[in-house]
Amino acid sequence: MTSRERVMTAMAHQEPDHVPLALNPHDNPPVPEAFRGEYAWADYWLSRGADAWLNVHVPWRLREGTVLRTWEEQPPGERYPVVFGEYETPKGRLRHAVRKAPGWPYGEGEIELLSDFNPPRAVEHPVKAEQDLEALEYLMDVPDGGMLERLRSQARKVRRDADERGVIVEGHCTTGGDSMAWLCGFDHMVYLAVDRPELIRRLLGIIHRNEMRRLEMMLDMGVVDIVVRRAWYESLRSVNPRIYREFLAPLIREEAVLARQADAPYMYICTADTMGLVPIWKEIGVDIVWGVDPVQGDADLARLKAEAGEWLCFWGGMNAWVTLQRGSDAEIREAVETAVSTLGPGGGFVLLPVDAIGPDVTPHALDVLVDAWKACGRYPLGR
Repeated sequence: MTSRERVMTAMAHQEPDHVPLALNPHDNPPVPEAFRGEYAWADYWLSRGADAWLNVHVPWRLREGTVLRTWEEQPPGERYPVVFGEYETPKGRLRHAVRKAPGWPYGEGEIELLSDFNPPRAVEHPVKAEQDLEALEYLMDVPDGGMLERLRSQARKVRRDADERGVIVEGHCTTGGDSMAWLCGFDHMVYLAVDRPELIRRLLGIIHRNEMRRLEMMLDMGVVDIVVRRAWYESLRSVNPRIYREFLAPLIREEAVLARQADAPYMYICTADTMGLVPIWKEIGVDIVWGVDPVQGDADLARLKAEAGEWLCFWGGMNAWVTLQRGSDAEIREAVETAVSTLGPGGGFVLLPVDAIGPDVTPHALDVLVDAWKACGRYPLGR
């Protein structure tokens, strides 16, 4: 089987030749010098018998007529300089300010509106009141013209490169609650959802309409095998079940329906509070949950398999930051064997150390992981 055949078979709740193994890189973990280029990580792990994927992303763009002005100040009492970004539109002005702390990820005189870097370092969040939504709705546009054609060309290239390697292509363009956190700040989005729910409802609607248009564009390209929603900040550690059901679930359902119409399974990234969200995911049509973590995410593997194994595919099963990075050889082997024996029967499982492999994970730990996976992951399991 190719990697693509193996992963797609598992996601269809059938048993491939072997439980798929996927490893998500973070912060450029090293690979042998023989592997070079943009797909070095994928090529290296394919050479070791594991599985991989390539990505297609359709981003948003600033609408014509929006003027972005950036500048830097050193306010009194601030340890770091503060970089301001001001978006002037015919519908009003949107402004945010971020401390230029160590690890500044942008170029000189640059700032991004949607970024993980911003909320914990923000002096001023972009969305603070209803009038900010007028400007936001205007400035968020979708690719067109030359930008769209370049994206289509790049997507076709990714598909060819994926076919050469026999791997799947993931499609990324939806973020939902993550964008809400980037625009409001993590604490403020919770306060606003309780105190000013209509503001949050309208904000999510603006994000959703833009993302649905981009999702349609991506699916029309005909190159992706699965659709992925980034949802790190939609767990029940960020929002309560009522807010999730009322504000997020209807929007997620629309995405899932659109993906399924294009015969693309719908993957939802969530690494925490999996147990509490499973009933909602069943109602709204999530096919795959990426990030099942029994250590930091409190996922009960046996209960998940019993309650949702017939309809939900699990990517995960073991932890990367604690088990793989700090665990003994015996603890790593036990984690692999437990994940495979619990979630693997009948398919519907891809082994993934959650959530990523960073530079601090040793080659030895990865060798132990791979050896354990090879030893216990071949179907039929236990033989």
